[in-house]
Amino acid sequence: MNISITILSALCLLLFARTSWSGIDECLKVFYEGKFEVAYKTCEPLATQGDDKAQLVLGLMYESGRGVSRNSKEALAWWTRSADQGNYDALMKMVTYYSSRNDPQEYKEAAVWCRKAAERGDVMSQFSLGMFYYNGQGVPQDYVEAAIWFRKAAEKGMSQARFNLGVAYLYGQGVPQDDKEAFTWFRKAAEQNSVKAQANLAIMYFKGKGVRKDYKQAVVWFRKAAEQGDASSQNVLGLLYYKGENVPQNFKEAIKWFRKAADQGVHQSQFIIGVMYSKGQGVPNNNIVAYAICSQVAEHMPDAANLGKTLAQNMSKKEVEKAVKLSAELANPGNFQAALDAYLLNNPVKAAGGKNKKMN
Repeated sequence: MNISITILSALCLLLFARTSWSGIDECLKVFYEGKFEVAYKTCEPLATQGDDKAQLVLGLMYESGRGVSRNSKEALAWWTRSADQGNYDALMKMVTYYSSRNDPQEYKEAAVWCRKAAERGDVMSQFSLGMFYYNGQGVPQDYVEAAIWFRKAAEKGMSQARFNLGVAYLYGQGVPQDDKEAFTWFRKAAEQNSVKAQANLAIMYFKGKGVRKDYKQAVVWFRKAAEQGDASSQNVLGLLYYKGENVPQNFKEAIKWFRKAADQGVHQSQFIIGVMYSKGQGVPNNNIVAYAICSQVAEHMPDAANLGKTLAQNMSKKEVEKAVKLSAELANPGNFQAALDAYLLNNPVKAAGGKNKKMN
């Protein structure tokens, strides 16, 4: 099925349902049927005469290059005329067009159209307008205005807006600082699977901010965020299992979460994995792996540099060379686990009697 035709057809169905039979109905009918050249001949006179639906359709045809040569400027011109008459679908096309441009010169225009859509109740536009005010893009930076529009979208159930409103209350940006309100909005967004909200909710439970301190709930929400890929939560969960804080100590569970965070570039997780390989905690002792990891994160963590020096004293020149090579592979973004697994598979380290050699 032609995706472009399907999208246009879906929009046409929406338009077709809103009007009674007339010239515009014929315009919409042939457009829906994919008879684009006929549609242009039928719709263009109506659009020129000021019919907002025909103007919208003409804009869609110029956008897609169906029935006419593709021309984004013509598409924008027809959508502008339609949107100026209050056509909601054209208004949304204007918002989408300018919001997707990512051009600082056009942020002001984007904010203008975004406000028009926001004032008509479009939740995404309300959120976007809040972001314009929050970041000072297209409008003067104004946290109060940002919070107003975030709230409108949040009250309609938008998870990202709920999270942003929670942030506003947490830091007192445009609203009075209020940990309880921050917790309330983070909780709402977290229950909608907002990973950032889940991570923040976990921290608030852990610290007792805006809610009674509850380590069990903190672990629950850290885990939810970690399972969705939040690197910070993965690192925290690894630390909790590594130290046995508020959960039973479990090195295997710890290294599982450390590895996930390490893949996303969390240096602390990478370093502790190195420590665990140096001590044989939940994994076989492997000084080459430990040294390779310490070398990789040494510039970020002084403790890693110190451990690396200690390890090198008990390693041969050949082992150090292998570790240096592995370190370079581990440093590739997103390659930590793959490089580590490949090395361990191809370089099993055994002591006499077939047991893994351990460092005292």
